[in-house]
Amino acid sequence: MNKFFKELRRREVFRTGGLYVGIAWILIEAASVILPTFDFPAWVFKSVVIVAFVGFPVSLVLAWFYDVTEEGVLREDDKAELEDSAIGGRKMDFIVIGVLAVALIVSLYLNVNSGPPVEVELAPVSVLIADFDNQTGDALFDGSLEQALNIGLEGATFITAYSRQAATRALETIKAGSKLDEEGARLVSIREGIKLIVAGLIKADGSGYEMTARIVNPADGELIADTTVAAKNKIEVLSAVSGLADGIRKALGDKSVGSADRPLGETFTASSLEAVKNYTRAQDLAAAARYDEALPFYELAIKEDPNFGRAYSGWALALFYLGRTDESNALWEQALSKLNTMTERERYRTLGLYYVAVTEDFQK
Repeated sequence: MNKFFKELRRREVFRTGGLYVGIAWILIEAASVILPTFDFPAWVFKSVVIVAFVGFPVSLVLAWFYDVTEEGVLREDDKAELEDSAIGGRKMDFIVIGVLAVALIVSLYLNVNSGPPVEVELAPVSVLIADFDNQTGDALFDGSLEQALNIGLEGATFITAYSRQAATRALETIKAGSKLDEEGARLVSIREGIKLIVAGLIKADGSGYEMTARIVNPADGELIADTTVAAKNKIEVLSAVSGLADGIRKALGDKSVGSADRPLGETFTASSLEAVKNYTRAQDLAAAARYDEALPFYELAIKEDPNFGRAYSGWALALFYLGRTDESNALWEQALSKLNTMTERERYRTLGLYYVAVTEDFQK
């Protein structure tokens, strides 16, 4: 065993390993800073680390068979005993110690100065979604896209979508008979202090559809940002609205868009435009205290999408206000069983209504 270790020392395997570790350490530390700065994907840094680890045993094997001398790279078996090698003896010791010292200093400097990552907390933003400009001629898109986009935007914790029902009532007092289009939304936003409006448009594009959303400053109508998505057919329109919401959130500074925790397209829970349209109609009637008329539309929404948790809670709440407690409780159980299909804000809203209106558990 002693002879083996002596041979390792003679062939400078230990020195080569130390030099390799020092250089790899410096490269990994530098990559951990440089790659994120230039928005390289995470797999690039992982690849650097893997290559560094794989290269270590390779460097030891090469050190066993080869040495660098004034005559060039020679096999150890063919190398004469050269005292003045290009890298050898005490000179090699000093180089290894120097590289390791530099690696340690670089590591300490980066860790002390970088500190924990600071998450930028975005300022709250209130948004009013105007009526989509439906240029398709298909009434299915009237009222359904706005509701889907509303839910998608509220997936961002810093965005609050202003109630479209409240906006419609406010607009009636400002300018009776007006529609909640871009102009009407601007009027309401100025009066109510809403920061931004989102004006959408959908039009046919061959056999598919193209949708655009514009983020506008209500005070002067200035365009802040816009985003466009496409759907190959009517079935894909709802998921395309999800992409529209992602584009708006990204334009407003949401860094979670596309992350592993919240992939693109997972912004709201309904899976059918028909379900969203019926739910929207039911919500409008319920907001006007026309609960009897709202019930069949909630039922239709759930028929189109049996996992539409918000439709269950809306239906349950309407029945509660009508005094049909047993039916309401049964539907609340259904709604609560669908919590895992809802966005975070939908869950809070559903549980809030349940604890306040039904159980009167105000602490919760």
